[in-house]
Amino acid sequence: LRVPILYGDVLNPEESAVTCLLSAVLNTTKQVNMSDYEQRYPTHTSDVARICIGLADAFHSGVDIAGVWHWSGTECHTKYTMACTIAELFGYPSGHLVPVKQPLPGTPRPHNSHLDCSKTELVLGCERIPFRDGLKAALSRFIPTVSP
Repeated sequence: LRVPILYGDVLNPEESAVTCLLSAVLNTTKQVNMSDYEQRYPTHTSDVARICIGLADAFHSGVDIAGVWHWSGTECHTKYTMACTIAELFGYPSGHLVPVKQPLPGTPRPHNSHLDCSKTELVLGCERIPFRDGLKAALSRFIPTVSP
C-alpha cells in the first residue's frame, strides 16, 4: 500500500509532517517561509487503517490484491495551506506564515504527489475523513488554553 503524507492521532505534534506545522502557527512572533508550491494530499491514519483491514478482508474473500495499491486524501494542500488551516481552525493569526511559490532549497520534492486511488476505491469503496475534521481532532489537545 503506497501512502504519501500522513497525519492523525499523535503523542507529540512533531511526529507527523502535517501536525508538526502547529509549532510554526503558534509562534506568531516569528515569520516563517512555507512552501506554497508542492501539492500534497494529506491522508488520515484512520483511513489507512480501514484500507489495510479492507485489503485483508478482500484477500480472505478471494480477491487478488497483488501489486501496488494507492491511498491518499482527496484534498490538495501545500505546507502553507495546511498551516493556514490549522491557524483558522484554532483561531490563530496566519500573517507570519509566508507563502513561497517556488521549490524551497533542500531535498527535492515532486510538485504534485497525487496518487491514482481508483483501483482501491473500486474494490473497497472507502470514504475519507475530511481534512479539517481529522486535523482538528488530531491537534485539539495540543492547543494552549487561556487561563481566566
